[in-house]
Order: sequence, then C-alpha cells, then structure tokens
Amino acid sequence: MAIYDYWCRKAPAPGLLPGRRHLDPAEIPRLLPHIWLVDVVDDVRRFRVRLVGTALVDAGIPLRVSDFVIDRLLPEQRQKALEEFGSVVWSREPLWFRGRVNLRHDTYVHEVERIFLPLAADGRTVDMLLCLSLVQRVENGRRRR
Repeated sequence: MAIYDYWCRKAPAPGLLPGRRHLDPAEIPRLLPHIWLVDVVDDVRRFRVRLVGTALVDAGIPLRVSDFVIDRLLPEQRQKALEEFGSVVWSREPLWFRGRVNLRHDTYVHEVERIFLPLAADGRTVDMLLCLSLVQRVENGRRRR
C-alpha cells in the first residue's frame, strides 16, 4: 500500500515513528481523498477525528472533524473498533484490514480496505493515527472504487 511505504520513509530515525509534522500532503496528493487523521485523546479509549478525506465523505461515511469515533460506530462494533485503535497505539505497529465497514455508510458501500498507522510527535508515544480507507462501492450491480 502506497501510504505504508510513505509512512516508513517519514520515520525521523531508525526505531522512531514519524509525527504529524513529518507528513507533507503535497507529497501524496492522490491519497488525500482517502486519508483520515485521528487524535488519541486523554487515554487510548478516546479517539477524535481531526481530518476526513473527500472520498470518505462522498461514500456517506459520517465521520466529521471533532467527532469522537465511538459516537459514529454501531453499538455492536464499538468494542472491536476500540481494540483495533488501541492495538495500534500500544503496539506502535500498523494495522491493515479488508472487509465489511464498521461505520454507518450509504447503502452502496460493499467493503473497505484500510490501514491505521501510528504517529508520534516525540517519535515514541503514539498521539495520532494516520488512516487510509479505500471504499469499494456497488452501483448498478458493479463494483467500483
């Protein structure tokens, strides 16, 4: 995945994670519509949306800047989603997934491929997640991105 390669290149030194300041949107213009940023707030059980790409908005995924992610999840999906976000924070390792979406969405979303990448201002303590979601939609019986 291109975003993973970009994230790897942005690490400031071996063993350190890149921080938000290391990312330059001008370097990844084709990925921007699919990117969302999430702040780790207070502790690892609260995640607030900082940015949402236009492709996600167009797909009807209801994330809005300043929302807490948990407030936009279906109740039966909250625990799993919190565990996934938390695992990225604790492990400091990316998490990739392909399958059904966890968020409410328009009726045409078929599946999503996504990756959560940890960011750390100090290189060590994860304070933000760089997320990319590629939404596959079904329209008129045909799949498309």
